[in-house]
Amino acid sequence: NELAPEITSEDQLRYLRPIEGVLAKKGCPISIEGENVHVAGKTLVVHPAMWNPTPKKGTIFVGDALLKYCKPLACDHILEGAGKGSRLFD
Repeated sequence: NELAPEITSEDQLRYLRPIEGVLAKKGCPISIEGENVHVAGKTLVVHPAMWNPTPKKGTIFVGDALLKYCKPLACDHILEGAGKGSRLFD
């Protein structure tokens, strides 16, 4: 019984590409600095759905399954974490 491995930065970007335009329109463009993905000045981490990451100041965690199967809720989660409120459906 092992946890799923960490998602590589390349795979994180692959998960985020389909929603990149939506986030940018809502004032949260995605930027990449080295191996890290940032949105609204915070680090954005895509993690395996089976993980339960410990909240960390300045970091937004979003599960890979949410990005794969429920993009609107993933966008909403990222916008809330970025301090933009839940504005996807406005």
